[in-house]
Amino acid sequence: MRILIIKTSSLGDVLHILPALSDVKHQYPEAIIDWVVEAPFMEIASWHAGVNRLIPVAIRRWRKQLFRLSTWREMFACVKQLRQSRYDLIIDAQGLTKSAVIGLLAKGPMVGLNKASARDSFAPLLYKKRYAVSWQYHAVERLRRLLSQALDYDLPDRAPDSGIKQQFQCEKQDYIVFLHGTTWTTKHWPETYWAALAQTITSPIKLPWGNVAEKERAERIAALAPQVTVLPKSTLKQLAEILAGAKAVIAVDTGLGHLACALDVPTISLYGPTDPNMIGTYGNAQQHLTADFECAPCLQRDCTYKGKTEATPACFETVSPKRVLIALQQLLDSDV
Repeated sequence: MRILIIKTSSLGDVLHILPALSDVKHQYPEAIIDWVVEAPFMEIASWHAGVNRLIPVAIRRWRKQLFRLSTWREMFACVKQLRQSRYDLIIDAQGLTKSAVIGLLAKGPMVGLNKASARDSFAPLLYKKRYAVSWQYHAVERLRRLLSQALDYDLPDRAPDSGIKQQFQCEKQDYIVFLHGTTWTTKHWPETYWAALAQTITSPIKLPWGNVAEKERAERIAALAPQVTVLPKSTLKQLAEILAGAKAVIAVDTGLGHLACALDVPTISLYGPTDPNMIGTYGNAQQHLTADFECAPCLQRDCTYKGKTEATPACFETVSPKRVLIALQQLLDSDV
């Protein structure tokens, strides 16, 4: 059986579907799974041993560079790869019009979520068959249920398995990783809180970074706590190795937090404007600290709260460094 999975982005979404792929390979060991994924996340997709072939797309970049000859060459190359094989089933796990169109370019019947279950009401019109998956489930479980219905097997009665932990087996060390970088301004835990937390932890702390602003923030935090190390610029694989060796991770709402989760690293995740119930880290030894604030979760990229608070964004005032430290001690059941 040859299957094409369409799950293009983002980092968290790509990590969310890994347990479903593990389910498929457990049920059908001989299944050949190809995967359409955004080029920046191909490395993570390649870590799953059950994936046969990766077909890269660059939809975000193509949209911005639509009139470049190089863009059209890449798109034609993508279509050629999509049509290289005939699939017994194409599963649009993204559930958007753009992903459904990609599926139409491949050879084989395409299925996906029904109108009530998908984020996009148009995409289901393009599927040969549609499946209902309740919104009450976490994203990981929604994907597991979609694939189990599409491929006609009972959902396994076992914990989600990302299928990538085996790639990063290593002995745990005594350091903690702070994942302080994220996208929305409102998802950022205050820098003063990171510094205060670092000053109360005796264990070594490692700070990765992905851009200049994150590097500068990491350096300011490190300047206030001697046990903090700012890591050099790292690849995704290097970050995965660092995370896998950590005794714990403290993360804001970021894709790398989901990577730590996929590697079964004990993680404290901090949520202010976002709701972890549907898309938070999901797995073993995961703890969510959510803001207990009048307007949280607001799901807004900019904080519009007008009252006086000690933190920016305001909702994180209720997720104090002391609260995080207590949660970390409880998670590890030891002093840190």
